[in-house]
Amino acid sequence: MEYALSTKPLLIDLLVIRKLQGIEIENEIGRRFRSHNVIEYKSPNDNLSIEDYLKSIGYAYLYLSLENKNRKKDEKIKSSDITVTIVRKRNPRKVLKLLRLVYGLPVKKRCKGIYEVNETHLGCVQIIVTKELDPKEHIWLTSLVDGLKENEARMLIEEAGKLKEPDEREF
Repeated sequence: MEYALSTKPLLIDLLVIRKLQGIEIENEIGRRFRSHNVIEYKSPNDNLSIEDYLKSIGYAYLYLSLENKNRKKDEKIKSSDITVTIVRKRNPRKVLKLLRLVYGLPVKKRCKGIYEVNETHLGCVQIIVTKELDPKEHIWLTSLVDGLKENEARMLIEEAGKLKEPDEREF
């Protein structure tokens, strides 16, 4: 029996970042990044359901499968080389509870605004709650909200003024 997974082409609204070997990222979020990082950003008014969580994990495995399809055996990516990061504004308490109680996955609050889910076969799964993050440490991420306050906008402009590289300033 065949089952159609989708009625339209598979499109994903996420970002995959390849981290170069030997590069250390100094912030609490990037420190956990492995060589391949799947990032799902939920807009400020979007909910995060258990289905959204599972879909993000599924995208990581789909990415792994597609990337490894034409690689030689010794060049294949391992699932432990993948990090899944889901970013949303509010704390997904119901999803975290379901992950613990129904799926039996350990969930721990690693630090303010960062929750880590122990998915057995992936390198790291983290759920970032932007509302809980320190805005000084994570100004770029905490500013992606609707209704940015004047003092937050000023702080963001000041940080943008400190950027040195032309590409960074442009973006």
